[in-house]
Amino acid sequence: MVTGGFGFIGSHLVEKLLDMGEEVVVLSNPKPPENNYKYIVSNPSSHRMKIVYSDMKDLGLMVNILRTSEVELVYHLAAVASHRLSIREPHVYLENNYMSLLNLLEAARAVEPSPKIVFTSSSSVYGDHQPPLKEDLEPRPTGPYALSKFFGEKLCKLYVDLYGLDCPIIRYFNVVGERCRGNIVFKIFAERIFSGDSLDVNGRWIDGEFKPAQRDFT
Repeated sequence: MVTGGFGFIGSHLVEKLLDMGEEVVVLSNPKPPENNYKYIVSNPSSHRMKIVYSDMKDLGLMVNILRTSEVELVYHLAAVASHRLSIREPHVYLENNYMSLLNLLEAARAVEPSPKIVFTSSSSVYGDHQPPLKEDLEPRPTGPYALSKFFGEKLCKLYVDLYGLDCPIIRYFNVVGERCRGNIVFKIFAERIFSGDSLDVNGRWIDGEFKPAQRDFT
């Protein structure tokens, strides 16, 4: 099962799973991105895909989906995602992202056998650490969105330790590719390059000194 299966990353994952011959349950909100939806349902293997439009904060429904579909593996990608907007609406981000995961974990605990849950976190949990960044840095989330992801990581660990669930965690950094949202920096750079425009890379002031933009790449 893929939650948020019609999002940018989710739609690519669903496409790959279908191409691999898997049976896929897509859990989506009632208004998925239209272009992603049309792309996925046009896949020749879409007959192996079951679409469920559901609010993940409905625990009973989550249990029913996992049980009736005999879900073995869940990729949990569904989330309200925006650092800037989360500053404006912290309640929306914290409640939605945390409670959705909590209900998913509770639903997984309620069925037998419990499915494996892959939780997708975010590099935003590192907060204002300066580069170079390492995986073992102490998280310092600086906004409601980042905090919701950090809480999610801790919640997964709790359910692993207390209830024996299998819940690996992925921390995304910048993800780019076809169908990504329009305001992502790499897409803006690509559009400017192809149109012959200049690239504006902004630094920032730290302790009264201007620092140019820096980033680690692997």
